[in-house]
Amino acid sequence: MLRRLVLGRLSTDLSKKPSVDLAHTSHKLNQLTLSINRAAAPRHFLSRSLHTSPRFWNAAAKSTSRTTRGRGRPSAKTTKTTKSTRSTKSKADPKKKAAPRKRTAKKTTKAAKKPRRRVLSEKGKARAEAKKGRDDIKQLKEIALLSTEPHGGPQGAWLVFAHENIKGRKQNAAAGQKELGERFRNLGPAEREHYNHLANENKAAFQTEYDKWVRSHSAEQIRQANAARANLRRKLTTISSNPGHKKSAKFQGRVIHNIRDDRAVKRPVNAYTQYVVERFTTGDFKGVKPTDATKLIGEEWKAMDASDKQKWLDQQEADNARYRREYEATYGHKPPTAGKTRAKATA
Repeated sequence: MLRRLVLGRLSTDLSKKPSVDLAHTSHKLNQLTLSINRAAAPRHFLSRSLHTSPRFWNAAAKSTSRTTRGRGRPSAKTTKTTKSTRSTKSKADPKKKAAPRKRTAKKTTKAAKKPRRRVLSEKGKARAEAKKGRDDIKQLKEIALLSTEPHGGPQGAWLVFAHENIKGRKQNAAAGQKELGERFRNLGPAEREHYNHLANENKAAFQTEYDKWVRSHSAEQIRQANAARANLRRKLTTISSNPGHKKSAKFQGRVIHNIRDDRAVKRPVNAYTQYVVERFTTGDFKGVKPTDATKLIGEEWKAMDASDKQKWLDQQEADNARYRREYEATYGHKPPTAGKTRAKATA
């Protein structure tokens, strides 16, 4: 009876209290029930209620809170709306997490090993120098257009005769040449005329082929080829065993000459050379050796003052201007050296 009265009173008080104090009220109710059970219930029931009563009263407290929410109290609605607004705000404005900072690995630059310089011996240096010289000569030969230059047939009566009679013979070269020379000297007029005619035909055919080959290259290519041939003559010309003689530079048994091109620009002539040419044309040195005549002309040039030399200096300036103009028009670029503008005053 006492239990029912206590429970009824508590249920009426619970409906008046807010939902926040339910947990506290439930705890108080649990303690009160335990004290009643100790006073009125037997010992075995008291020990049993100590284990079962907390769970029971916690469940009761939950059920009462549900019933209070179902009655439509304004406090429950307000809490619900505030929760919903908070959830919408959190959905609308989510806080952006800061992107994790990338750890940049420190570059460890190892000191590059310096290549060891190979020390060559004297023989190694000589071999390297010889190889460099061979490579330079090979490159110069390519620029010089030696392998494509036409040569034609024999262009002399003796060469045509020797070419006809030596072909296919197997004998001593010296003896064969001596015999052929004797036979050529004993040729009659008709035979001489025949071999001269063949030589002239070969010469005309070669000239046509040569001009066609030259025209197949630009003027700049021919200029570079002649410059390379001049370098080859300097590098390949050797001293002969005969004193005062040199072995000419050859390619495939032929002496290296410059390419003949009528498009080549004539180089300018300086003032002293023009004066020498003019003095020789006067006829004053007729019967005088060229060396002696050149010596006398040089003394005359030294004795002249600047006003007397001005005539030939002006001619030199005009010739230099002509050379620069023609060089650029023919080769497509300015000359590397435009020539000296002043003649040397002393020989």
